[in-house]
Amino acid sequence: MEEQTIMENELVRKLGRDFHAIFTPERTLNFWQVIITLAIAFILGLIITKTYSKTHKGTTYSQSFCHTIIIMGMVIAIIMMIIGENIARAFSLVGALSIIRFRTAVKDARDTGFVFFAMAAGMACGTRFYLTGVTMTVVICALIILLSKLDYGAKPTVDKLLMVRVPNHIPYQEHFTDYFMKYLSHYALTSVDSVRQGAMTELAYNIRFKRNKNEQEFLDGLRGLNDNNKITLLFRDQRVDI
Repeated sequence: MEEQTIMENELVRKLGRDFHAIFTPERTLNFWQVIITLAIAFILGLIITKTYSKTHKGTTYSQSFCHTIIIMGMVIAIIMMIIGENIARAFSLVGALSIIRFRTAVKDARDTGFVFFAMAAGMACGTRFYLTGVTMTVVICALIILLSKLDYGAKPTVDKLLMVRVPNHIPYQEHFTDYFMKYLSHYALTSVDSVRQGAMTELAYNIRFKRNKNEQEFLDGLRGLNDNNKITLLFRDQRVDI
């Protein structure tokens, strides 16, 4: 009985120490250290967002995303300063932040990279590795600009999406074969859909034009083969995720 009481008292003291470690700061953050950390995180955020806006291509650009990148870097820096070397405080903050749910989907896969970029810069500032944060930001931004200037990863030819509506009596499997071979270096039927309450069939092709072939001429001739029904040609931008 006496041993049980001792164990219970020891457990209470241990819980008290853990509670004290979580909610009582071991050191007071210096005011000027906080200001300097926020200032450097802000400047690095400006560099990152300037690189993002200069190298962004396509239609998914968002000014609010740039603001979010700057805010995120500064907040991460402060979080890292608060955590310090206290593991218990780190776990408590992780638990508190885990309740946050983000409903906004990332439209461009490239944006995800910039989110992690801002987080890394903020973590470097928050742990006072200022030189590491500045060096990382400058080098990575320079590489991003270089990749954008070189248009790295772009394909020399881009496939297009062709959608053709045909009456049900047309045998679409062989109907366009000869015509496609005349104008296209590659084509593949990707989907067949029934439209207008089953009165027509809509075909979707992944196509690639031969060199020096006129697209307008191709569409004009195609209208004669599908009884002048609707034809849609979509130009895929390889810089944007659809």
